[in-house]
Amino acid sequence: MKALLKLNVVILVLSVGCVQLERNQLHFIPLIRTLLQSSDSNLSQPQQPEFVPQIPQASPQPLPQLLPPVFLPTPGLITILNSITIQASPPTASIYYTTDGTIPTTSSNLYTTPIKNIWALAGRQIRAFATNPGYLDSPIATGVYAYLPLKTGQNNCWDASGLSIPCSGTGQDGELQLGVTRGFNLNPDTVTE
Repeated sequence: MKALLKLNVVILVLSVGCVQLERNQLHFIPLIRTLLQSSDSNLSQPQQPEFVPQIPQASPQPLPQLLPPVFLPTPGLITILNSITIQASPPTASIYYTTDGTIPTTSSNLYTTPIKNIWALAGRQIRAFATNPGYLDSPIATGVYAYLPLKTGQNNCWDASGLSIPCSGTGQDGELQLGVTRGFNLNPDTVTE
C-alpha cells in the first residue's frame, strides 16, 4: 500500500515536473532523483499486502478450587482429651477459622497451631476455610465435637417438687451414675483424665 502511494506521488511529481522542467530544470531534477531513489527498491518488487499472523489467544483457564480443610480428630464424639488440628491441601494454604459458628473470613483467626482443649469447644460449631494465591478459596468446613457426659458424683435424687427421695428406681443420675469421670483444673486449657 505504501509503495503504491509512493508510486502515485512519483508519477504526479514527474508529470508536474515535466511541465515545470521546461521552466526550471535545475529545481526539480534533485527532487525527482530523490523520490526515484527512495522508491526504487519498492518499485522493483511487486508489493504484497502485509500479512500479520493472528496468534490464537488461549482462553483463560478457571482457577482450581482448594478442597475444604480437614479437622483432626474427626468431629463427633471424643472420648479422650485432644487438640484440634486443621489441615489444608496444599500445605502452603492459609486457614482461617471461627469457633462460634460464624462464617470465617480473612479477618477471622488465622490457624497456626492446634486448637487446645477440645472439650472446651464441645457443642460449638468450628468453621474453617483455606485460601492460597492461584486458587479459588475452599468451601467452608464445619465440625462439632461432643464428649460423654461427666459423672456428677450426685448421690441424691429429687422429686418434681424438689424434695429428696430414695434413688432406687428413679432413673436419675444419683441412681445410675452415668457419664465418665474427669478432673478439671482451673486453667481452661488443661483437662486431666
